[in-house]
Amino acid sequence: MTQIDQAYCWGSNRGLQLGAAGSSTCTFGVLTFNCSLSPVLVGGGIAFETVAVGNEHTCGLGRDHAVYCWGRNTAGQVGDATTIDQPAPVRVKNP
Repeated sequence: MTQIDQAYCWGSNRGLQLGAAGSSTCTFGVLTFNCSLSPVLVGGGIAFETVAVGNEHTCGLGRDHAVYCWGRNTAGQVGDATTIDQPAPVRVKNP
C-alpha cells in the first residue's frame, strides 16, 4: 500500500540523488551512469511533508519536522558534516 507522504524520484542517479538504486543505464555524451526511467521509492522509510531538488542532491522536510538530504555531497551540500556522498536520506545536523 502506497502512502501519500512517501517520496519518489526518477531520472539521473549520477550523484545518488534518487535516494534509491536506479534500474537503468543512461548515456549522456561520453558519460554513462545509473538512472531510473520511472519513479523509485526513496529509501529510509521517512514520511515527507515536502521535497526539493538540487543539481545532484535532494532534500526533504520530514513529518517529524527534521530536514533530510541525500545525493552528491562533495561540498557538504547534504548537511551531515561530511563530504561523503549519501545514497539514502540522512538527517541534516543542527549548527
